[in-house]
Amino acid sequence: MNEGNLIFSRANRRSFISQLMVALGAGKVSKASRAEAATGRARQFDPPVDSSQSSTSQVAACPHQGGYIRPGTIEVVHQKFDLVVVGGGIAGTCAAISAARNGTRVGLVHERAMLGGNSSSEVCLYPEDTVAYNPWIKETGIIEEIMNEERARNWVLLHEGMINTQWDLVLYEWAIREKNLTLFLNTSLREVEMANPQEIRAIRAVQLGSERGFILQAPLFVDATGDGVLAYHAGAEFRWGQEAREEYHELLAPVRATDAVMGNTLYFRAHDVGRPIKFKKPEWAVAFDTEADLTGRHHGFFEAGYS
Repeated sequence: MNEGNLIFSRANRRSFISQLMVALGAGKVSKASRAEAATGRARQFDPPVDSSQSSTSQVAACPHQGGYIRPGTIEVVHQKFDLVVVGGGIAGTCAAISAARNGTRVGLVHERAMLGGNSSSEVCLYPEDTVAYNPWIKETGIIEEIMNEERARNWVLLHEGMINTQWDLVLYEWAIREKNLTLFLNTSLREVEMANPQEIRAIRAVQLGSERGFILQAPLFVDATGDGVLAYHAGAEFRWGQEAREEYHELLAPVRATDAVMGNTLYFRAHDVGRPIKFKKPEWAVAFDTEADLTGRHHGFFEAGYS
């Protein structure tokens, strides 16, 4: 065992328990478990790693609030790709899959446990106008592949608020089956390392579960975070709010620029139980006293939610 693996295995709780079981001879421990204990790595959390393009290091100590941080408590994995996509919503997932199919080595970084972004079972906003039943528009390609497969497996009505984990699973399968694509779930972007003011050299991210840090390097990056997180960390110029109509001659833009941004939608389900049910307002509920509090979208149609 080299020093790096020894340091990490001391700090990793899962590995510590495995080593303790081996040392005490408790129960039947498989060869795989012994290997886990020896390397200090939990296999189920390891993303595919190209050994020729990756290396590991340890986080160095640094001053913090007048104290210090013990070195060697976090394993940091270095990997190089041709392209790194940050954000695993529909746009980021399709971009990563498309690039991988064209021979590009891709790292797809997503901070949630499932792909799909707003369309995932966490939010349940399915891509209705893109590939569903709209008679005027339909998007083909990768997103249609995914939707057709999900519909073949899942007979639950496709409607706002009704997306379930079958959709998550199909997105996951479509990503991991690409041999040129490495998927980093539960991995949150933290910092961006710049080569110069116009060029990103690498991103630094943290993964829950494996408790690892990642430094992912590439000549090209895609910001599919939805909120421009990667671009913001890279120092890119950005706008907050809506531009005035005259700036880009957009007829649907407001006449004057505003600081308004996208609102939120509240989904709820109602079931007829055959008798009146008294509503008990939670203590944390916020009251909207006038129509002026609910702006920007019609809210009289219950099935569409409120925003």
